[in-house]
Amino acid sequence: MSNKKRGGTVTATMSVIRNYEDIEIEVFGYFNPEQNGGWDDPSWSAYVDFEGANDADGNAITLTDDEIAYAEQKMLESA
Repeated sequence: MSNKKRGGTVTATMSVIRNYEDIEIEVFGYFNPEQNGGWDDPSWSAYVDFEGANDADGNAITLTDDEIAYAEQKMLESA
């Protein structure tokens, strides 16, 4: 039997600098597990689609492209 991870929502915490202050945020996205395709289906490696980030109070935080890339990496590690 295969021990494949299932797709779904994944979260992680990370720090970002805002107004010269280091704040901890929660990032969330959708985990897409690796798929080995066949004759008709494509193959792909596991990845995460970034959906958003919130501060400790639940307020939405806008991230830079570099921060989003790091957030996706952190979520993939925790998936």
